[in-house]
Amino acid sequence: MTLTKGSAGNKIGLTLDGDTGPPRVQATEPASVAALSGRIHPDQLVLSINGQPVNGHEEATALIKQAEGEVKLVLSNDNPFLA
Repeated sequence: MTLTKGSAGNKIGLTLDGDTGPPRVQATEPASVAALSGRIHPDQLVLSINGQPVNGHEEATALIKQAEGEVKLVLSNDNPFLA
């Protein structure tokens, strides 16, 4: 999925968790780009950002902050109710 965030430093509205492995979405901020997409939900895993695999929420957050314009996320989830 692709989100448009504007310039570097702008947020897309994700709260992530996890120190190792793919970070897990904890929440989306109300009225944020992520929430308004309607396609990002708690417990999904962020597998890559702009084609780069991510390991932990700190790395994912840094990649999102550095990105300008479009942010391409590959998400997975292990919640069978969201499948």
